[in-house]
Amino acid sequence: MSTDADSLSEDTLQSTINQYYMLNQATKLHLNADQLQTLMDPPAFDSTVYNKNGKSSAGGATSNTANSMLAGGLGIFIFIFLTAYVGMIAQEIANEKSSRIMEILLAVTSPGVQFFGKLLGVAGLAITHGLVYVLAGGIFAIFMPKNQYIDMVRGMLAGVDINFAIMTGLLAIVGIFLYMILTAIISAMINDLSQVQQAVSPITYVAMIGYILSFVLEGQPHNLLINVLSYVPFISQTLMPARLGLQYANMTDALIALLLEVVVLIFLARYGLRVYKKNVLTYTDGNITKAALLSLKGLFSKKTIED
Repeated sequence: MSTDADSLSEDTLQSTINQYYMLNQATKLHLNADQLQTLMDPPAFDSTVYNKNGKSSAGGATSNTANSMLAGGLGIFIFIFLTAYVGMIAQEIANEKSSRIMEILLAVTSPGVQFFGKLLGVAGLAITHGLVYVLAGGIFAIFMPKNQYIDMVRGMLAGVDINFAIMTGLLAIVGIFLYMILTAIISAMINDLSQVQQAVSPITYVAMIGYILSFVLEGQPHNLLINVLSYVPFISQTLMPARLGLQYANMTDALIALLLEVVVLIFLARYGLRVYKKNVLTYTDGNITKAALLSLKGLFSKKTIED
């Protein structure tokens, strides 16, 4: 019995009364403690999700939860990657243009080699960073196998469907390359370092669309706008894995989104290189929007294509 009424919460009192009532009723029914515990244990069940195309996943609720957690973690990773490495690409190109180093580089190599070389260099740096994190995590797991966070990650990865993991990884990789190429194209229009933020901000805002909608998705699974945007390149790399993990989409939907990303990637690499060539040694007054509009002039003409 408490002597301090303020320290006794109503929830605690209700819980105590419920326990006493349950034990009293069990005694009247001649139930022992084991029988009462058996009666109170929730039933175990497994589930398999089906959609209009048939069975969409095996593994039930465990797999669905693991897939959803992986999709959410991937969305956070992609956003962090973009904010870090997109800014790095823009800074490098702006620094080379403002210091006139770009003119020296293009005197000894072609714009295409310089363009794709820079992208592959940043991609290699990102892969190296990722491998370092994986190696550090592996070492941590070996020397501290009983850590609760290691157990949580191990349990999550054990429940991930392999097909989901492969498709999600492909969507993420192609989506990241899309952003890197777009950043390099826009950064070629920068005159000096003061315009880097102006160039990077729109790209970051586009990346935030999929990141934010992936959290809204669970409460609005049949929202037409979200479903359509999950197929749109630059957004699908985050939104489609979230839909796939929550069983709101299937592998066919994800494959369509991946093919659209690849088509846009090829188109952007081909015509984006021409925009890069046109602007990388050009210094224009005004904002980047004006330079972008001028760059599109005659981009698809026969003369430009032959060049």
